[in-house]
Amino acid sequence: MSAAFEKATGIRVQAKYGPSGLLCEEIACGAKAEVFASANMEHPAALAKAGKAGRKTAKSAKKPAKKSAKKKSGRAKSRTKRRLTKAG
Repeated sequence: MSAAFEKATGIRVQAKYGPSGLLCEEIACGAKAEVFASANMEHPAALAKAGKAGRKTAKSAKKPAKKSAKKKSGRAKSRTKRRLTKAG
């Protein structure tokens, strides 16, 4: 992901990997971080609660993705309906 970002923007990425709990502690103590990705959402939430997060916080990451505006044609809808009818 960082290579694609660097290629698209020309901005160099300096990545740091490690246990998310330790990285969270470093950020809480003042370490600079532009992006913090963690499988454990308690860490980003704690940083946000402590005022150590920017505009994008753990809460905004939980928003559901927008549904595609593309609608199925009547023919595609009927095929899907037939498949569902046959399966059930």
